[in-house]
Amino acid sequence: MSYDTKKQLRDGGTQLIAQYFDELLDDYRPLSGDEHGAFMQDVQAKAVLDDIYTRLGELTTEQKAEAIRLLLATIDGKVSTAAKQDAAKAVLDSIAGKDFATQATLAAVLTKLSADPSTSAKQDAAKLVLDTISTAVAARASEATLAQVKTELATVKSELATVKANQLSGDQKVQLSGSKTRVSSPPVTGVKTVTGVAAELFAGASRKAGRSRLVLRNMHSSLRLRIGPPTVTDSTGFGVEPQAVVEIDIDPASDVPWYAISEAGAIQVEVLEA
Repeated sequence: MSYDTKKQLRDGGTQLIAQYFDELLDDYRPLSGDEHGAFMQDVQAKAVLDDIYTRLGELTTEQKAEAIRLLLATIDGKVSTAAKQDAAKAVLDSIAGKDFATQATLAAVLTKLSADPSTSAKQDAAKLVLDTISTAVAARASEATLAQVKTELATVKSELATVKANQLSGDQKVQLSGSKTRVSSPPVTGVKTVTGVAAELFAGASRKAGRSRLVLRNMHSSLRLRIGPPTVTDSTGFGVEPQAVVEIDIDPASDVPWYAISEAGAIQVEVLEA
């Protein structure tokens, strides 16, 4: 957020105190004696660097870059101080009209900037960005990488040719999946009496474990029954006509229960579980 959206700090008497806006914390911070001096030095350093940055944007030719190299040579070996930045500004003022440089000079400028960072956090951040770019450039694809890609593409091409040949010959490998494809245990048969109360359908005393098929036959000559979930009623569910047969495939892994209810009176239902 912007500094003008934050409240400034005040003392107990509600008077404004010495403070500065911290962009990282997005808030004002009080200044102590020593901290005030260091902060003002950083502010001045940032102002000088901003001015240098603006002037660098105006140097649109390689010739002017040589003048920057000469500038860096004049302050070589000095520690990063406000005096060094003032000297850089003064030299930039004096070389605005100069016009000479080479590609090698540009490289020398970049090296010098990396070797002599100022105390300003802004220049440290700039160096970090330059290092990141340098790493990305170094990671460009080499001849070995391209050769590896070429090998992988050849392998894929060969596999596709094999698949195409199998399709044309009808000799494809196919893997089937799903539930049981045949009965693996003896079926259970029985007769269940279905009334006006929904009841689960099974042939024996309880549901056959692992069943994969449920076959029902309404044995009544005139009455219908309905089948469905436990909530089935005499007006919902699936209707089974008199003497009709219903076959239901069941997943043995889930073994969903089926319920039946009569629309009127008791009905005998023949049940087979397999």
